[in-house]
Amino acid sequence: MAQPVTYVHAAPSRPAVLAAPGVAYRAVVIEESSPSDAWRDAMAQTLVSTGCRYMMAWGPNASVWDDAVDGACIERNGDLDADDPAFVMTTWHDSESMNDVFEYCKQFATHVALSPTSPTYIIHVSDTENRDALLAQYERA
Repeated sequence: MAQPVTYVHAAPSRPAVLAAPGVAYRAVVIEESSPSDAWRDAMAQTLVSTGCRYMMAWGPNASVWDDAVDGACIERNGDLDADDPAFVMTTWHDSESMNDVFEYCKQFATHVALSPTSPTYIIHVSDTENRDALLAQYERA
């Protein structure tokens, strides 16, 4: 059974909000518009508090996203071992194609709190929405 995937348009000009899915999930953060550091930190805290357990960042500031989510996890949970269910695994992919990141998400993004059918959220940090194209690209990966 495939991972369910949900697209979330996260415009940096609006508050960093993400509806809590109620279960552990994977997130692929695609940054195409640069948010403020405060906005990025707020979204990182939201990801951790809503159940993200594996975050993959893509774009020119991917490593900054990696650091922000790592920091939010430590702030919320302390310094955890990678096999702790509350730990959030993070990776950054600033020199890979988006297709490679989607493929990585489907094949390698595993965690003790995630099952093969745990949901995936594409968090699209952009001024413009691009739901259909990104969901289609994810499906093809």
